[in-house]
Amino acid sequence: SSKPNTVRDVIDNIRDHLDFRSIAAVLAREERERTAAAAKEKGKGRARELMSEAIIIDSLKTGIRFDKVVMEEWLKIIGELRNPRDCKVLDILVLLIVFSISPATKKKIEVLFRKKVEQGVFTKELLEETIGNHAEGLTGYSEELHKLASMLLRGGVGTQGRVAGAIYCTGFKVFDTFHRQETIASLVTHIGSGLQGEVDAALQVLLDIVQVDPKGVERFGIFIKSILDYLENLTVDQIRVLFDILCAIAIQSDAVTDFADLSPSDFTTESPLLSDIHIVIRKQLESSQERFKRIGIVGAIAIVRKLAAGDGGTNIDEIPDDWVPSPKQEQALNWIDRVFDNCKRAMSCLALAFDELSYVFSGGVDPGLAQCLTQRLGENIIFDIWEMRGPEEDSTSAPDETQATPQVDDDEDPEDKDTDALLKTEEWFALQFGSELSCPPQPAPSRLRLRLYPIAAQAHRSAKATADAALLGVKGEAHLVVVIPALLKLIVTLQSASHCEPEDIESVMQAGLIMWEKQDTSYTRTMVEPIQREAMCTALFWGINCLRELLNTFNPDVTLNAKNAVRIIHILYLEENLNELMDSVPRWSPPGVFIIEDSSVGVAVPVSPVKAPTARRTGHSKFVAYNPSGDDGGKNGKGKGKRGRKGAVIAETGFGSVDDLRPHMRELE
Repeated sequence: SSKPNTVRDVIDNIRDHLDFRSIAAVLAREERERTAAAAKEKGKGRARELMSEAIIIDSLKTGIRFDKVVMEEWLKIIGELRNPRDCKVLDILVLLIVFSISPATKKKIEVLFRKKVEQGVFTKELLEETIGNHAEGLTGYSEELHKLASMLLRGGVGTQGRVAGAIYCTGFKVFDTFHRQETIASLVTHIGSGLQGEVDAALQVLLDIVQVDPKGVERFGIFIKSILDYLENLTVDQIRVLFDILCAIAIQSDAVTDFADLSPSDFTTESPLLSDIHIVIRKQLESSQERFKRIGIVGAIAIVRKLAAGDGGTNIDEIPDDWVPSPKQEQALNWIDRVFDNCKRAMSCLALAFDELSYVFSGGVDPGLAQCLTQRLGENIIFDIWEMRGPEEDSTSAPDETQATPQVDDDEDPEDKDTDALLKTEEWFALQFGSELSCPPQPAPSRLRLRLYPIAAQAHRSAKATADAALLGVKGEAHLVVVIPALLKLIVTLQSASHCEPEDIESVMQAGLIMWEKQDTSYTRTMVEPIQREAMCTALFWGINCLRELLNTFNPDVTLNAKNAVRIIHILYLEENLNELMDSVPRWSPPGVFIIEDSSVGVAVPVSPVKAPTARRTGHSKFVAYNPSGDDGGKNGKGKGKRGRKGAVIAETGFGSVDDLRPHMRELE
């Protein structure tokens, strides 16, 4: 007991001399010294030590419970703390004691705790030390810890979220099964709240726990699996984290069932969680709606990431001629094939799949697997997008299918003859490695040429030509141009991660763009048909995106700084031409950027092209079929727009300038 005028001195003496850090150090040292002792003696000694720590905490609880002056003065002292070094483990213990014995002060404790976390007085390290080193003494306060952590987690992914994560993770590590179950259930509840910051923070905490102790979380997988019923309420980024969590729990050993080609009835009861993941992903992948298909893509690539993770430490030349994928690698390839098969008619989804694979393999990939995947891409799509020529060949040599004018029937609409014709093509912006740079840069023959303009023109063909091209499969897709930057990124990632020869990577870096013969802009604006000008704008837009990806890949390399500078000049040239052409096609909008997926609701919502520059950059673009104009771009240029699938607005007013398109371009890393 103490008098009101001396209570602060008493508390200061207790804080100065009752050092729980020293107590924890002594217990840890004695624990190490007894490791060679008999199990019976060790058990008795441990019980006595734990009892002594619990007695100290119970004595504090008794004193605070029956002396309101002590409680209020101690809270006042904690409120005056401004430096993390002045805060002690004892202060955290006192807050937990007061929180447990005084319902009237619970709100006050929550406000004080949150304030000190925001001020940086209660740090993540302090909470980890308090819980980790004094778990046995805090066993009776696990409910209070959960409440405080839950309160902080509502603050999002900032400082409060990090401290909440420390409480959850450390508690899951040191407390018993009941506490672990409460931890997982609490996090699942936060994930279902629908508040984006809270959901992000809870998913990150759950992922941290799974990465540390996947076996310990496995028994509570049924709680996490319930989130699969509410995938529509999550954003793509959140879905990615969720599937990473589920795959980390379900795929923990090398003995993984070959489930990629199995039907749901083929599964055994040994892996019910894996079975449920498989069923959900297949259902989403096979959906005809792109927002559901995207969920399936993210889930499938999460499985690929878990199965195909490699250290990337082998050179491509060391792959044996008789290399065959391991069972897990074969399963990963099967999942990749499944994704490609289900995205043949959804180019924006295919682009998302390429981007997801690039991220997965950026950390390393088995060289044999990288080579196998590159071959499969070549069989399906690569060689429909770029040409491989010898350096001695000239880019404007004998015309090929990219330069030919399609044949039309005599009774076909004359307007279709004009709109289906392609301008004569030539190669732009090829770089020659080992040659002197010139400014402005001059075109040079290259081994690799991206067929941007011929492919972009497919999106602006007449209805009949588009229907005929659709019979060709992926290569006939009108919007194949949408996947080119993402595919380019994936190919370079596979080459870099598998340590290919520099010449192989340089062949991509020096790639040229197959465009049209360069002409004066005034001639193009007046003499070229409007629908052809729209195709030119589309090629320019996606050409900018391709060059941005090349900069992303090679920018860190100091030896390529000069080449990067030239590529920046190329990008500026394309942007200048696009700006000049956009005025003559007011109804043009690039395929694939009509709708922005609102991250706050997790579903696609229409966005007006006029408002596009203010759209959230963190959103994910959603593809809507393009509706090309068949008449002069100047007529009805200010129309209100047409309605696409599900009421989505298909813009007829277009974008005003390149600046309006920047939110939809590939990011510069």
